[in-house]
Amino acid sequence: MRKAVVIAVAAVAALAVGLGLGQFWLAREGESATARPKELVSVTTSLSPTAHAFGDPVQARADVIVDTREIGLDSVSLQPNFGPYEALGPPQVTREQFGDLGRVRYTYGLVCLKEGCDTAGARGVSDFPSGRLRYRFRDRPGNAFESFDWPLLEVSSRVASSDVEEIRWRSDATSLVSATYRVAPLAAALVLLVAAIGCGIAAVLIARRLWWPERIDEAAAADAADTRSPLEQAFDVARQSSDGVGAPERRRALERVARELGADGRTDLAGEARALAWSPAPSTSAQVESLASRAGFPAAVGGGA
Repeated sequence: MRKAVVIAVAAVAALAVGLGLGQFWLAREGESATARPKELVSVTTSLSPTAHAFGDPVQARADVIVDTREIGLDSVSLQPNFGPYEALGPPQVTREQFGDLGRVRYTYGLVCLKEGCDTAGARGVSDFPSGRLRYRFRDRPGNAFESFDWPLLEVSSRVASSDVEEIRWRSDATSLVSATYRVAPLAAALVLLVAAIGCGIAAVLIARRLWWPERIDEAAAADAADTRSPLEQAFDVARQSSDGVGAPERRRALERVARELGADGRTDLAGEARALAWSPAPSTSAQVESLASRAGFPAAVGGGA
């Protein structure tokens, strides 16, 4: 029992010593990790000119000095933020080696011509947001980062406040005259509505004429046929039969001619028409035309066969 207690105490003591050594090692590594980048990396920034008028270009330069024994010179990358200014193009980058030290110089051309750069007639100050520097240690994986700041930039307006106050504006939003019309909107709307209805009716009539031309022509022909008298219609039917062909139709047409002539009081011509209708020999076209001519319906009117 006493032996087990001694072993347990020894184990606890060994564990405490191990934890203490581990904490000391971690603290030492942490101190070196935070101190090393500051010793191995430095960023110097400048602006030229430090004061400018609105719209003038500005040159921004950043010099990054690194210890090339610990940091790869090619791994250095600058990530600036110049809002609301805009870069005139990609930066000019130069890399130089001086023994164990290396320098990477970034030169930017900047300009600002939009809202946020003007100072409303007074001298103002532009403060660029902090940028970020990225690089890699030779003996460590992954990227390391460090922030940097730019100097303040003074901006002056090209127009003084007194100049703005002395401007005589032609109009403002509160004194604009009301709109006028050559034709009242309601009257114009009514005229356009009537014109639209007229165009719609015309379109329907044109479409009807284009889609049903045969039916319309047939109806017109039927109306024209209805204007002829029954006697004229009977003579036309009699003319349509050729000699020796369609004799029964011609006989019925002549009988109809006889009835119409009798109703008209022309009994002599009615008797002649009935005789032609029921004669043993079929009547000829010449006989029909002679009868029609004496009845007042010559071939030019009826269009005989």
